[in-house]
Order: sequence, then C-alpha cells, then structure tokens
Amino acid sequence: MPEQPSPQPPLPQVRTERLAPCPECGESFVPRGLAAHRRMSHGVASSRAATNGQANGSDMLTVIESLACLRRVLESLSGVLGRMDERLERLENSQADAVRAMKGSGALEHGLEEVLAEIARVKQETDRRLAEWGGTARTAEEQALTVTSFTKLAELRKRQASLVYRLRELKAGESGDAACL
Repeated sequence: MPEQPSPQPPLPQVRTERLAPCPECGESFVPRGLAAHRRMSHGVASSRAATNGQANGSDMLTVIESLACLRRVLESLSGVLGRMDERLERLENSQADAVRAMKGSGALEHGLEEVLAEIARVKQETDRRLAEWGGTARTAEEQALTVTSFTKLAELRKRQASLVYRLRELKAGESGDAACL
C-alpha cells in the first residue's frame, strides 16, 4: 500500500524575533513594539527598547549614580548589622551565664528537695517503728535500729545544711550581695 500524504500541509517557516518584557506590566513585546506600548499604555516618554535594548550615555550615568548610592546604603547597613551582631552576642553570653547560674541553683534546689524528702521518709519510718514498740522494753536490735535511724537523720541534716549554704552562696554571688550569707 502506498503511503498516504498527511491531510495537513506543513507549517510555514516563521521568523521569530526576540521578545522583551515590559518593565511596568511584564507583557512581552518585540523590541520595536515595546517602545510604542510603553508610550501608549504607561506614558513613558523614552524607552531603552527604542535603542534595541542598549542604554544611552545619560542612562548609564543614572545607573552609575544609582549604584554609588546603593553602595553607600549597603555599607551603612553593613555597619549596622555588625553592631547588631556584637550586641546580640553580648546578650546571648549574658543569657547563657544566667541559664548556667539557674541550672546550678536548680540542681542544688533539686538536691535539697530530695534530701528533705528523705529526711521526712526516715522520720516517718522511725516514728512508725517507735509506735509499734509502744512502751515495751526494746531489744538490743531495736535500740541499734533507733541509733542507726538517728545517725542517718544526722547525715541527712548535715547534707541539707551544706546544700542550703551553697545555695545562699550562689544567690549572693548572682546579686553581688555578701550579706545574704
């Protein structure tokens, strides 16, 4: 079977021109039509598109002046950003010092809470055992248990005093007040 020709003729070759976007509205035009579009639609008197996208001498001077002004603004902003970085670093350092101090006092306060809870537990256990014995004569084992519990309480009270002293010392150092001790 012979090949049948396609029902549509091939498309003619069209010369495509480079399109330039309008700086005001963004529509694309051929360079020659962009100047007319800007004059008619946006009221712009002169257009770089009229010179086929190349800037003339006065436009170059305007661009150079704008770049010089922009450079001064950027240098000024650079100085401002440098000062802001320094200030932010000082703030972060002082905040980190405060957090470290709070963590230190927080650990001490937590330790103190644990010691107080242990003291309360030992006292409660001792009181319970003393109540169990009532007024009866104690055996040597019961007396040793009482001495042990009082020894344990003494050790816990000593640890409590140490923690309280270190907490006061830390808080006096934070406030700069030696009278807290």
